[in-house]
Amino acid sequence: MNVLQICHKPPVPSRDGGCLAMDAITQGLLNENVSVKVLTLSTPKHAFRIELLDKQYIKNTRIESVFKNTDIHIKDALVSLLKGQSYNVGRFYDEHFETLVTSTIKKEHFDIVHLESIFVLPYLDSIRECFAGKIVVRTHNVEHRIWKNLSITERNPIKKKYLKILAQQLEKYESVRLSEVDGIVSISDSDTNVFIDMGCNDSIKTIPFGINLRPLQKVNNKGLFFLGSLDWQPNIDGINWLSKMVSSALVSKVIVAGRNPSKEIRLSDNLIMKGEVDDAEQFMKERGIMLVPLFSGSGIRIKILEAMAWGVPVIATRKAVEGLGVESGRHVLITDDPAQFADFANQLLKDKNRAEQLVQNAYEFVQENYSNNRLTKNLIAFYNQLLNE
Repeated sequence: MNVLQICHKPPVPSRDGGCLAMDAITQGLLNENVSVKVLTLSTPKHAFRIELLDKQYIKNTRIESVFKNTDIHIKDALVSLLKGQSYNVGRFYDEHFETLVTSTIKKEHFDIVHLESIFVLPYLDSIRECFAGKIVVRTHNVEHRIWKNLSITERNPIKKKYLKILAQQLEKYESVRLSEVDGIVSISDSDTNVFIDMGCNDSIKTIPFGINLRPLQKVNNKGLFFLGSLDWQPNIDGINWLSKMVSSALVSKVIVAGRNPSKEIRLSDNLIMKGEVDDAEQFMKERGIMLVPLFSGSGIRIKILEAMAWGVPVIATRKAVEGLGVESGRHVLITDDPAQFADFANQLLKDKNRAEQLVQNAYEFVQENYSNNRLTKNLIAFYNQLLNE
């Protein structure tokens, strides 16, 4: 089987959960002897740097890229708003990348074109013109729900209205364009149910993010940390909630780590900004207990799965673990109540046995439900199902 994987940002080096999810697909397919070619946009936020890539990866994927400036420009956003078009998606369209995609399809044989996220759906029509095979979209989130939730919590009336319009435009775009592909690979059951309710597509399969497990390491419960993209609005809101509502009751300071810290982040005295880290796994294992205070967004929280696989205890809000299938008190600790959130953290800091039991249960849960090898086989089976229709 030959697969063309088209990405809206470079899967490697993996800088966030979206990159990790895309690379898990690539590596899983290669491990199953599926031929994969990767085409990707390079953006100011996610630059393609081939000199940082493993030579074997370059050889296996024959990866190519085109730069696109996806920075937000007010004028372009207003024009899209007036035209009723989704600026969120439209800014990922580039005619040079479109040419690369179509020329690649014309030169090589592919059974499946695999689109990573709705942000490469602007290329769907041109792909259809030169490709007779099956087109699959891997959705990383229900994008319109992120913006809808942000509009609900936004206090500024002008910004609230704008976010609401963005959400409506995205919902319309998702509803229409996801109905025009041959199959959808959703990252969680909850997202799958939303797409079904929207009437997007009958051919849809839930295939979560896959983890390659290593032996479980010793548990460290001696500190608290937050790790995530610090320019993503749900993370910004979560950190500010942690700072305002939780931190004063904590017996330990919280290290806040991630790239591109937003000016909107407000840290209390009990939160310390570290910024970007070189090695997420090493950082998580060294810092102790991971706090995940999210109240908007969708999809799978990949950092939570990684923490569970790496022996890191997790305390999270309900929204943060939505779609994972974990149980509170068994695999992670879950609450939306600020006082209880702080209590959970303080308890785990003092009780290593409790932290170890959570970690053991979490590791076994990931092993059973999120093995990348098993999930890749499910993906290939879905491909074959589509090809045989």
